[in-house]
Amino acid sequence: MRDWIYVEDNVRALLVILKKGSSGEAFNVGAGRHVRNIDLARKILEQCGAPGESIEFVEDRKGHDFRYAVDTTKINDLGWHPQIDLDTGLKLTIEWFRIRQSTG
Repeated sequence: MRDWIYVEDNVRALLVILKKGSSGEAFNVGAGRHVRNIDLARKILEQCGAPGESIEFVEDRKGHDFRYAVDTTKINDLGWHPQIDLDTGLKLTIEWFRIRQSTG
C-alpha cells in the first residue's frame, strides 16, 4: 500500500512549508489515500481503456515493505490539506502524459 498524492498538491505543500515552516524542521507530506498497488494499477488501466490482463505480476523484492505511510499532522497543522482526490489526480496525470505523447 502507498499513500498517493497528486503532484500539484505536493507542490502546494512545499509552498506552505516554505512560507510557514521553520528552517531545519522536517515535514511529512501525504494525502492519506492508502491504496494497494494492484488497485491503483486497475484504476489506471480502466481510465486508459486497457484490459486488466495487461497487468504482469512479478515477485516482490526481498525486504519489500508492504505499506508506506507518513504522519502528516505537522503539515496539516500549517493549514495544508490535499485538494485533488485520487481519481481526479489520476485522470489529470494520464491526460498530461497523453498530451505530451501526442506532441512528441
